[in-house]
Amino acid sequence: MGKEDFVKIASARTTLEAEQIIRVLKEHKIASYSQSGIMDVYMGNSMEEHNIMVAQKDIDTASRILKDFQPVRSDAVPRGRLPKGQMILGWIMLAVILLCIIVPLLFL
Repeated sequence: MGKEDFVKIASARTTLEAEQIIRVLKEHKIASYSQSGIMDVYMGNSMEEHNIMVAQKDIDTASRILKDFQPVRSDAVPRGRLPKGQMILGWIMLAVILLCIIVPLLFL
């Protein structure tokens, strides 16, 4: 069975969540694996989406198993917009860093 015989059944936000889904499928003897981007290789737990792939012959069974399954969320940083206070603090820090770079350049 080659990788072309596998189809996407679900997606996970982190490596840990992907491993939880794969473990549940493995407990039901369903072959599966996680497919993610190159950043996962460098960072270990990237913020890229992880596709959960299962054998095409097991797609109906896997769908039933995963229908009510919710992995434990493991996001260190919430996705979406940051609270207004964090946005303001971020802009202030950016301004300070830029000033630390630009001001010394003026006196060269």
